[in-house]
Amino acid sequence: MKVFSLIMILITMLVSSCNEGNATEKPVEEQKLVKKVQVIKPLKKQISVRIESGTTLKADEESKITAEVSAPLIKWFVEENSRIQKGDPIAKLDSVNYEIQKNQAVANLKSLESKYISVQKDYERIQRLVEKESFPRQQLEQIESQVDSLKSQIVVATEAVELADRMVQKTTVRAPFSGIVTSKKIALGEFVPAGGKDLITLVKTDVLEAQISVSEMYFGKIDSDSDVTLLLPSIDKKIKGRIKSTGKNIDSSKQFSLIVEIDNRSGSIPAGIYAVAEIVSKKEERLLIPVSAIKETGSNSGEVYTVDKEGKVRKMPVTTALVFEDGTEIRGNVPEFVIKDLSSVSEGEIVEYSF
Repeated sequence: MKVFSLIMILITMLVSSCNEGNATEKPVEEQKLVKKVQVIKPLKKQISVRIESGTTLKADEESKITAEVSAPLIKWFVEENSRIQKGDPIAKLDSVNYEIQKNQAVANLKSLESKYISVQKDYERIQRLVEKESFPRQQLEQIESQVDSLKSQIVVATEAVELADRMVQKTTVRAPFSGIVTSKKIALGEFVPAGGKDLITLVKTDVLEAQISVSEMYFGKIDSDSDVTLLLPSIDKKIKGRIKSTGKNIDSSKQFSLIVEIDNRSGSIPAGIYAVAEIVSKKEERLLIPVSAIKETGSNSGEVYTVDKEGKVRKMPVTTALVFEDGTEIRGNVPEFVIKDLSSVSEGEIVEYSF
């Protein structure tokens, strides 16, 4: 009997001990740990787009200069690799035939003018007689017709003289623009057909151009107001440029073209030189978030995580633009704040956040 009582006491103590253990452990099991995350507001910042690209400065224009009249070449005024200005003489063609034509045209004009003076005097004399009714009006009308005809002939003859004079002038071939003579094509004494054989190749160097290919992501962000600086490593020189035109189409390699113009009236920059172009757009306000806070889901699209009023993590799509040193630019429906490190949470998870 005593043994039974002792066993019952031990059982009672053991059950009591187990109950006490369960009572202390149960709250730990039921307690849920809430994850703590750091959030950040998108940063508003005035920032420029900056592009750097290698390019070659080329002549704005290269022309094969021909003669406008046909004649033998009798004189050169230029040498190869010489610099000439617009309007400078390049070559002289034999003008003898054109001088003859001009002299003939001048002689014809003078003859018509002399005849006109004579007929005009007759007209005035007969007109006075007709007014006194001592001469038939019909003859006056005939002479008046001669006067009008001579006037018309004089106009045509004057134009012929002017044309002949222009032909004489064109026997001196002049530079249509300032540039460098890169080659002479015809020997002295050789016959030059009008618009036929090239006399020289003239490269326009007072303005140089550079074509720069730019990624489509910068389309619409670079314009004529953007600042252009070109570094010329081979001559250790830095110059300014100006955007002349911006391509309106994206090519198959997802790029568009910029044409940059460089003032080279001093002639200090050789055509064909290599340059590194730096293009900086004007500043504009952009919204930036850290790269760690966004997941790229496609071209110009991504998603971020934010926290709703119940403390749940919510996924939100955003439009992405450019990546800068301070983060990725986002646009469109932007949340008030985003989780700084989206890899640390899952959608729907309950969290506590702090800035």
